[in-house]
Amino acid sequence: MEDLRMVPDLLWIARGVAKSVPNKVKLDPAELQQLIQGSGNLDDESGEEEGEPMEEDTPAQEKSAETDSDAKYRKHDIDDDKVEEAYLKDFDAEGEENAMRGVAMYASNKDDPYITQQVDSDEEEEKDDILIKPNDNLVAVAKVVKDEYNLDIYVYNQTNEDWYCHHHYILEAPPLCLETIQHDPGNDETGKGNLIALGTMDTKISIWDLDVMNACMPIVTLGEKSASKEGKSRKKRDGSQQGHSDAVISLSWNRNTPHVLASGGADQQIVLWDLDEAKAAQILPPRGAEVQTIQWHAKEDTVLLAGMMNGTVQIIDCRDNESPPVAEWKFGGQIEKVIWNHFDLQQAIVTTDEGEN
Repeated sequence: MEDLRMVPDLLWIARGVAKSVPNKVKLDPAELQQLIQGSGNLDDESGEEEGEPMEEDTPAQEKSAETDSDAKYRKHDIDDDKVEEAYLKDFDAEGEENAMRGVAMYASNKDDPYITQQVDSDEEEEKDDILIKPNDNLVAVAKVVKDEYNLDIYVYNQTNEDWYCHHHYILEAPPLCLETIQHDPGNDETGKGNLIALGTMDTKISIWDLDVMNACMPIVTLGEKSASKEGKSRKKRDGSQQGHSDAVISLSWNRNTPHVLASGGADQQIVLWDLDEAKAAQILPPRGAEVQTIQWHAKEDTVLLAGMMNGTVQIIDCRDNESPPVAEWKFGGQIEKVIWNHFDLQQAIVTTDEGEN
């Protein structure tokens, strides 16, 4: 771990939320077949219709030889000792036109007539490798490793003393904060999900589905900029921003109103996001400093606790944008974390960069 530069945030995933066998992103069989047998480019920009031969400078005799070689692959009675010779000949003839020809001819081994002993246990073994057991705990870790940014999902099992990276996602921008979301608008059956929101340095919030492994992109991105010609971020008709104009440094999901996510930014604003609509629903007035940490009240679904870098802690009623905070305190150092005391919801716990609680 000598290359690890920073762990901006980490959090536990509630046990029992994740699927026991996560989904895994795989290349579509039709696309894989096209990649193997076609030109190797899924997005053919040549403009040629399917099945129409392309014009090449290859002599007619060489074209005929390639056609005869392809015909051999379709025969089931070809001698085994000639298979390798035919594959290599065809690979040399085609060169860089299709790098996968000669390596594989079929998207699945079950379609290959030369593989007579099929093994059906590979998929089951793969499921065992990615299986999340009932007593497993998941930990999401945002990492900065050299110039790479990752979101790693670890499995921790106290009984077996297991600790390993189960899967990870590659991020486009440095991560700053994480928040779990158990609300999935795309789940028509239960409406629940195993999502995680991630705030970054580039003003956006990416939301990932932790039940999908090997995903290349988040399922949705909140606050994507639509820059104008002057380079200014897009605004609503009333002149207000449609999201953050600076880094997103704090997040909190409202468990009482599951479609609401709050975010605090270096732009001193708090934005309330409608997850069902994937857009900003309400933007609170600037708080006077960067909003370092926020948390919704466990019972009052409109009450938000916020801590700023200037040492201010506020209790905000989000129903009224114009009124001052319900309560406010001033501390000596920067506020690092605020949480409601779950033993007594009339109290809050505050920590600062000077070690005060």
